[in-house]
Amino acid sequence: MPEIVVVVTGPLAADAVDRWGRTLADAALTGPRRLIADLTDCPMVDAAAIVMLLRTHRQMVRAGGTLTLRGPSQRVRRTLRLARVDQVLAVEDPPACPAEPQSPPDAVAPRRVAADSQVAAENPVAAG
Repeated sequence: MPEIVVVVTGPLAADAVDRWGRTLADAALTGPRRLIADLTDCPMVDAAAIVMLLRTHRQMVRAGGTLTLRGPSQRVRRTLRLARVDQVLAVEDPPACPAEPQSPPDAVAPRRVAADSQVAAENPVAAG
């Protein structure tokens, strides 16, 4: 499986860290080459979230894959920089168009999962 996108909505802090951590860990277990945590709609991360992201990063590296943080806000980028993990965790800008990524007809489309969905679900879902 080439890639899975997990769309994080809301702050990645407090109780939400455990929920999103389980979702990312479950997504990583499915064996994607690239796991993308889309942080476009995530206004902030706390220290526990950074620990969870580093844990997921290590899990992906051990499995031969990568974790990428997509579209973090300036506030989230600053927090990552202050925690000195901005050089460890891969960060990318969001796609220019908010529409679903386009794939060639014969390519496997990335899956999107929400924290409260089954990672193995057939259809992609948006987080809510």
